[in-house]
Amino acid sequence: MTYGWQWVLWYDPDLGSKPLTYAGAGQPMARHFEGVGQVVFRSGWDKDATFGVLKCQSFRSFGHRHADENEFIITKKGALAIDSGVDQRSPRDHVQNYFTQSIAHNTVTVRDPGEASRSANDGGQYKGELQAISGDDPKNSQHGACYPGSHLMVGGIVAFETNPDYSYACGDATRAYSPHKMRLFTRQMVYLPPDRFVIFDRVTSTKPEFTKRWLLHTVEQPAVTGKQVTVTEGDGKLFSQTLLPEDARIQLVGGPGKDFWVDGKNYPPPQPGRAEEPGAWRVEVYPGAPRAEDHFLHLLFATGKLTRANPAAALVKEDGAVGLELEADGKSYRVTFATQGDPSGHITIKDGSGKVLIDQPLSQEIQPQRFMPEAEGDPQGRAGQ
Repeated sequence: MTYGWQWVLWYDPDLGSKPLTYAGAGQPMARHFEGVGQVVFRSGWDKDATFGVLKCQSFRSFGHRHADENEFIITKKGALAIDSGVDQRSPRDHVQNYFTQSIAHNTVTVRDPGEASRSANDGGQYKGELQAISGDDPKNSQHGACYPGSHLMVGGIVAFETNPDYSYACGDATRAYSPHKMRLFTRQMVYLPPDRFVIFDRVTSTKPEFTKRWLLHTVEQPAVTGKQVTVTEGDGKLFSQTLLPEDARIQLVGGPGKDFWVDGKNYPPPQPGRAEEPGAWRVEVYPGAPRAEDHFLHLLFATGKLTRANPAAALVKEDGAVGLELEADGKSYRVTFATQGDPSGHITIKDGSGKVLIDQPLSQEIQPQRFMPEAEGDPQGRAGQ
């Protein structure tokens, strides 16, 4: 009852409830929570709705934080793409070497074998106990040093938009990693309602031999067939199709003795702890050959566990752009992303008759939060503001 005083102060037994539905509540399909660097996507407000998160903070804080910038999470009728590990504080082996590390999250790692770290070398980001980066003023590592150029400043969410046809966000996590190994890491995430997510990553390392790894964490053991991964948990299912790298190699890590595996050693929690889904498996996607610059492109489809078919997307390659084409839910989609310069892209959506519903660039700015017009009981469309 540590927080019981909140019920005393704010509970109002006379306050009536109102059912929430996507159309009726006038809520947007996504919201950007600037203070915590998170964009939340959702298909509705019922218990079986599709729910996704992209997280990228703009400032490295000290204390209770994880090395999880540009992480995504997806749920639908079950925990499908999870934030793994157990919040077990003592002893600290699991927390320090796994739970708070990038390896425990759905992000990207770039492993420099010679990188100094207080934890197991997972190839990930800096955590709260920051080392001063060579060339920076040492005072930058002090708590509260937050100004342009400080290594505490990360790019964060740099673009966001939402409308009834799609929602989009872009996170820049380049500065979350040591500059000795990472030159660029941006993640662009497009939500195609009600159940599909397109994720495009540009990752450039300082040396081709530094191993890049795209991560997807799950509760149950996934199935891998070619370039498709199938995850089943609870009453939900997630299909993940890898379109890039074209020479991708997919590996499963997990199960007894390797459920919290980092750099050649397992770091299990001493007891179950407080996590509802600690996870036991992860999907690792690697480029087939060493390169300094790699692109990862994935289509993720969240659905019910009885769904058998997963309409595959086709890879699109243009001059200076890559993307995919897909037919699903009575519509056709074409989403492309720039491979050079600032993160950008284009989306085209057509209905079943070929009529163009959307044909426009993806936003390169953080747009103001939009609300559905003509919300039920609110002709001005102000519901939720």
